[in-house]
Amino acid sequence: MSGKPLNGPPGAMTISLFVISAAAPLTTVFGAVPAAFASGMTSVVPEMFLLTGLLYLAFYKLLLSAARSMPASGAYHTYIAHGLGRRVSFAMGAVSLVSYLFIQLGVAALFGVFIRDVLGPAGASLSPWVWSVAALLLANPLCRRPVRTSALILGLIIGVELSVLLIVNLFLVFHANIPGSLHRSFSGTALMHDRTGATLAFIVGSFVGLEATSMFKDNTPQAARNERRATYLSVLVITLLYVVSAYCIEAYYFPSDIAAQALQKQEGLYFDAIRLLMGQWCNAGIRILLIVSLFACILSLGRNIDEYLSLFLLPRDRASSARRGATYHVQTASLIAGVMLCLVFGLDPYRVVFPVCSEIAIFGIVVTQIAVCLSFVAGLGTGGRTMLPRSMMPWVALVLAGLLVEFVFIVVNPQILCRNSLILSCWPLAGIGLTGILTFLIAPRRMTV
Repeated sequence: MSGKPLNGPPGAMTISLFVISAAAPLTTVFGAVPAAFASGMTSVVPEMFLLTGLLYLAFYKLLLSAARSMPASGAYHTYIAHGLGRRVSFAMGAVSLVSYLFIQLGVAALFGVFIRDVLGPAGASLSPWVWSVAALLLANPLCRRPVRTSALILGLIIGVELSVLLIVNLFLVFHANIPGSLHRSFSGTALMHDRTGATLAFIVGSFVGLEATSMFKDNTPQAARNERRATYLSVLVITLLYVVSAYCIEAYYFPSDIAAQALQKQEGLYFDAIRLLMGQWCNAGIRILLIVSLFACILSLGRNIDEYLSLFLLPRDRASSARRGATYHVQTASLIAGVMLCLVFGLDPYRVVFPVCSEIAIFGIVVTQIAVCLSFVAGLGTGGRTMLPRSMMPWVALVLAGLLVEFVFIVVNPQILCRNSLILSCWPLAGIGLTGILTFLIAPRRMTV
């Protein structure tokens, strides 16, 4: 990135940094991977990460192919508008906006919890919501800076995160029973376990943020090439990282014991091993880095939310600087209002707010991705041209089938919040559906955005 202006168009590496930061690899590995194992699955978490990563690699391959025939491509709603119409696009844009706002609120809540845990022994016993608000306020001016300025910060954070994960995985593998773990891993025999839906929910949530690859649009000839490179690099790096990390922790605790260990000490599954293998000082350092990773995630997801807030609040001909100023203030105010509501109702940030927000976001993003695939087969786009040639329809059908299977598993057996009530556990899906339907009904018949 040296020699390029900070306010210039983003390159492939810059886009990749935002996407990987939105995935928060350190948070996912230390948070979602233990949660996936704790849901009751044995010896299938690594391959489920692999299968999900391959599914999204194929999904974004379709998006890249469709972008070539579109005058202006971008976030999911632009593809939906091209195939299903602008009113449906407007409705699904509302679903995506609600999803990203909720996941941002959940990440902010988690940020406050980890800060409290780290600073609590030093006497800083403030409410975690105070730290959540502080993170949102600090992210506001940083998000409004040029893309390359934020990329400098994210590049340093991601570099440290990946280095730490590499070292931790090497320590785990060195002390693991590799022959025994290889005998059980990647067998695929337990994919029909009755808790697959719960595990899959955590895994799908780990890939939230990949949409950012198609949000950084510019008018340079290198735009399509940068998007293509950033997409493949981001999906492959994230998938490989999750698969390897899940396998390493499984090998350390051994496949037959990992589920029980994760259920017993979910929050400390990695940290207990790190403290034993690498020392207390390393354990404390990684906890601090985890907080930094969460803040990087807040910074990256802010760009996604800005894209959808611009859809609803600002016309297309507004300058990008005006969009950054107005929409980020609205975004910060909305999230702080959500924090205040959680505080008033006394909701626990870790055991209630984070899982609820994550579940809503997972439902919303998967529904939007299904709508994108349906738009590919919905008929003709603008100008009588389809987004994809007929020869790619089998791939569309394959990806759509994968997303529908993913959706059904999560809906039929989410088991995240209300394990004994299917009706109660599906309320986020009802909320997402109501959001889309109401937005569609109130949308003007002739959309101008």
